[in-house]
Amino acid sequence: MQKIISTVQLNSLFSEISKELGFTDEILKQYEDNIFDLLIQWENQGYVEIYENDSERKIGRLKDSNSVVGSSPWYIDLFHARISENNDPLLVLRRDDEFSFSVRFLANHNQLFGSKTEKNKPDLMRKIRMLIDSYIQKGN
Repeated sequence: MQKIISTVQLNSLFSEISKELGFTDEILKQYEDNIFDLLIQWENQGYVEIYENDSERKIGRLKDSNSVVGSSPWYIDLFHARISENNDPLLVLRRDDEFSFSVRFLANHNQLFGSKTEKNKPDLMRKIRMLIDSYIQKGN
């Protein structure tokens, strides 16, 4: 599904929050071109592609991070995208309004959604979601 956009911008705290999640300057530098290429692509085409099924996943497509039961209210308007062929890191974006997104930080899949063992522990998953939400709120 295509979502028409007017802007996608990098949040001013992108590096700071990514570093809090363990991404060093070297790692950020490694993915810098990938991130800016996607920002330019999205802006130039005027839309982002949003997918639901993992079979539709590819670099630059967004997935609604709030698609798992129990992720509301913390992951409302939160999306993630792959920026390389690897599963990690993920680029975390927030839909700021109907036509704009902001890129908030990098995170690993387990940091956003918990490990396989953590997914069976609702209290732990709530803490993970609240922590991620605190990073989103920090960037607001």
